Amino acid sequence: MRLDLQDLPCPQPVTKVKEVYESMKDGEGLKITINSEVSKQNIERFLHSVGQDFTSGKQQDQHFISFTKQKPKTTIKSTHDEVLFLKSLSVGEGELGGMLFVGFLTTLKERKIGKIVLVNEAVKAICDESHPAFAVLKDLEQMGVKILACGNCLNYFQIEPKIGMVSNAYEIVDSLFSSKVVSL
Repeated sequence: MRLDLQDLPCPQPVTKVKEVYESMKDGEGLKITINSEVSKQNIERFLHSVGQDFTSGKQQDQHFISFTKQKPKTTIKSTHDEVLFLKSLSVGEGELGGMLFVGFLTTLKERKIGKIVLVNEAVKAICDESHPAFAVLKDLEQMGVKILACGNCLNYFQIEPKIGMVSNAYEIVDSLFSSKVVSL
């Protein structure tokens, strides 16, 4: 079976792959064509999360991902099901809000948390090494915390992350609804 997902906005490519995947029988194959590096990475993470082996390649501006559905060997799950959901760069208003933001993130080093999800202006914290929260987030990532940044938000602000990974609405919503979520 073939699936052409070129020129679709996030999160449609990974959502469509998930729909097709769920309807497939073991032993059925799928070849996906996309023209977005971010969509390719999102689809690969989805396939990895459901325990599927796959191959991927690139020819000119097109990416290809192929797999044959098999019973998953193991499903990758975080050992920590808590997620911190951040929408801004402060907890409250003004200078105090910014200080509290960094303080709360620093305190997370003492807690076992699985992910930090960044949307809206919070994505700026992983793109600017001079931001007071950058070093703390980098330390958390090195401790094993997954940091997911909304790809649409990064595109909107025209910035690139220096830590964490670019994510999509599907993965973010899945993380929020399958975990205990705390928002600052």
